[in-house]
Amino acid sequence: MPTKELKEADLLIDRGDAHFKEQEYEKALECYSNAIDINPRSAFAYFKRGNSLAELKQWNKALSDYNNTIVLNPGFSFAHFKRGCVYIEMRQFQLAINDLDTALEINSEFHFAYYKRGYAKTYLKLFDEAIEDLNRALELNPSYTEALQQRANINFEQKKYEEALRDYEKVIKLDRANEKAYIAMGIAHGNMENYAEAIKDYSRALSVNKESTIALSYRGMVLSKMKRYKNATDDFSRLIDLKPNSPDPFTSRGMAYFAMKEFDKALKDYDRANELKPDDKNILYGRANAKYNLRKFYDAVSDYTRAIEIDKRFEAAYFGRANAYISLQNNLEAIKDYSRAITINNKFLQAYIGRGIAYTRMNYHQKALEDFTLAIEINPKSAQSFLNRGVVYRTLKKNVDAAMDFNEFLRLSPGVNKTTQQIRSWLGKMGFTEKS
Repeated sequence: MPTKELKEADLLIDRGDAHFKEQEYEKALECYSNAIDINPRSAFAYFKRGNSLAELKQWNKALSDYNNTIVLNPGFSFAHFKRGCVYIEMRQFQLAINDLDTALEINSEFHFAYYKRGYAKTYLKLFDEAIEDLNRALELNPSYTEALQQRANINFEQKKYEEALRDYEKVIKLDRANEKAYIAMGIAHGNMENYAEAIKDYSRALSVNKESTIALSYRGMVLSKMKRYKNATDDFSRLIDLKPNSPDPFTSRGMAYFAMKEFDKALKDYDRANELKPDDKNILYGRANAKYNLRKFYDAVSDYTRAIEIDKRFEAAYFGRANAYISLQNNLEAIKDYSRAITINNKFLQAYIGRGIAYTRMNYHQKALEDFTLAIEINPKSAQSFLNRGVVYRTLKKNVDAAMDFNEFLRLSPGVNKTTQQIRSWLGKMGFTEKS
């Protein structure tokens, strides 16, 4: 090829490089394409056009250009590396590993390739091999934050939270504005039930980005776990300002209001969440609970029923609807729903107690005794179960059995309140004393 044409192709490549540097990828693409038209054997032109196509997320066209690059220059380690990166984007992880293997055979000091290969191996759950690659990348470049963060992520995935936290701390020392690292630390501390540290981590993330919806959401949830519900509602309110059309912050704030027994506010939030996501069983269930506590029992039944229609095995919704039926004096329907909940979960303590109470109300005392006994077998420290069984025994004039259950109730529920005072009174009237 004449020297003049080769120079013209090189000038076009230089011009493309200038556009690429300015992130003008379409213009860069045009320049590289013109260079290829002049010199179709230019490996660099194909390679650089492949890079532009990759930036534009045109993965298949980028692969084609990297293929041509490798055909023209098989020893070009960076071409194998870039093709491997495209395969990662396409989630073809084994093909990516094959290319990165080749890149490292050509250049064993290629720390980017070790990182990317470790990244690909992570998705194939080859965690030990991935850690080896990331360790090698960090040996070659100890300040490689992406490798540190990926190694931390792998340890996090394997629930090795202490090791993960050490790496996240190293990431932050290198990059004080790394929002993702602060959030990851918060999640790790939260999983370790170190909620105070988790709050600090999410607050640090918010100091980097005050509009971080992820940090606000997680901090709000941790505050709720700590029963700091007022602070939680503040975070969820900020989140609602940032994401007014998302049902999740309304649901989360509704849960916090519910825990604060501010049921009107909870209902308002669940109503809005339901408008945004009408067929969500958990939103319907939460709204039903709010209505139940506002004594809107028929409305609560309606929402529990809708939740059950969405998920026929939603044991908590059956239990909630049963409680609403109890409040409506519909003991038979309550028994049916408690039974459905128990069929789904035969260790559902409160369902046995609820069904036992319904049987008691209908004077099915033997069935009530069976349910309270089953509840005690599930949890021998259930004071409520001993109390209710004792009441049935007392009704049946089985005073010895009643006294035994009442004494066990008092042992499990020490202190003075209306219930314990009533039980002590009954014991005295039956001729028994409280066991110390």
